[in-house]
Amino acid sequence: MIYLKLANLEDAKAEYEALQKIPAAENGLNNEYADMSETEFVEQALPKMIANSRGEDLPEGYVPFSVYFLWDDDKIVDLFHFRHHLCDSLKKHGGHIGYATIK
Repeated sequence: MIYLKLANLEDAKAEYEALQKIPAAENGLNNEYADMSETEFVEQALPKMIANSRGEDLPEGYVPFSVYFLWDDDKIVDLFHFRHHLCDSLKKHGGHIGYATIK
């Protein structure tokens, strides 16, 4: 079964392993997690990712965005970033959706 699932702490290990398979930059998506340790991802990056999806702890000029993983049964196969809305700079460059295929 194929389904989308919002980034979450329960699937942290699978999410981390999937992100390690994505190059640092692919299809305009910057993978800031590419060289991160699993501990750093689980303890710092993932909680921040989850907070950002709620509009919390956003850097100045950023808009809320949610990270979804596309699962095929028990394997992550794709990653999507969905921005909740666009600011003026994102209307010119960036857009609503970023994605990467897990290889």
